[in-house]
Amino acid sequence: MQLIFAVFLILLTGYTSGKLYTVKDCGKASVPQGRIVDGEVSKRGKYPWMVSIHQWYGKKLRPICGGTILNENWIVTAAHCFDQPIKESDYEVYVGLFSLTKTNEPTVQHRKSSKIIIQCQYNETRFAEDIALLKTSTPI
Repeated sequence: MQLIFAVFLILLTGYTSGKLYTVKDCGKASVPQGRIVDGEVSKRGKYPWMVSIHQWYGKKLRPICGGTILNENWIVTAAHCFDQPIKESDYEVYVGLFSLTKTNEPTVQHRKSSKIIIQCQYNETRFAEDIALLKTSTPI
C-alpha cells in the first residue's frame, strides 16, 4: 500500500507540475528576498508554492501547519497536522500569506479542503510515514 501511495504521489506531481511552472523555473523564487527563513526575513511572494493550513477550533480558525502546492488542487503536508478522525470541513488553506494574522490581504487566496489522504502506514507515535495530501475545493 505504501508503494501505491508513493507511485500515486509521483505520478500526480509529474503529470501536473508542468501546468504551474516550467522545469527551469520550478523551485526558484520569483521575487528577490519577508518571512523568516534560515534566520533571515524573506520578501513577499518569494515562496509562492508555500501554503498555510488552518483548522477550525469551535468558532476560531487557527494556523496549524504548512504545506507545498503540488498542482492547482493538491497540497502535500505532514500527516500529524490532522486530528483523527479527519473532518475535511475543519481545514482550510491560505496561499500567498505573508503574515499568519493578515488573511484578508489582496494577494491571499483562500480555499476550503475537500479531501485529505493520510499515508496508510503513518505512525503517530513515531511520526513514521508522516505525509498527507490535501485536496482543495476549488483550483488555486
